[in-house]
Amino acid sequence: MTRYQLHLHTRPVAGREEEYHRWYDETHLAEVVGLDGFLTGERFVPVPLDPDARPPETYLAVYEIETDDLPGTLGQLRTAGLRLSDALDTASVRTEVFHSLGAKATRS
Repeated sequence: MTRYQLHLHTRPVAGREEEYHRWYDETHLAEVVGLDGFLTGERFVPVPLDPDARPPETYLAVYEIETDDLPGTLGQLRTAGLRLSDALDTASVRTEVFHSLGAKATRS
């Protein structure tokens, strides 16, 4: 089977950040990881390298996937009846899928 990473960039509806984070952390991650082929899910916030930078506009969710049928596995995201929050700004969603070019390097 091939391993992939699904990267989802999203943001909350203005003024509904707390609800967005609660839904993502308490509902959405577990629902997605419960789908066939999804192994892990983790969320990230950008770290500004400039102390005067604006707060983050988007957040990143990274899901590890292992499958021989990537279209079918990803298709579950549309057909599995996942509970979406209206605190998610759906216009902000940007999706990328990656697969590894080789073995993961680790410190010995």
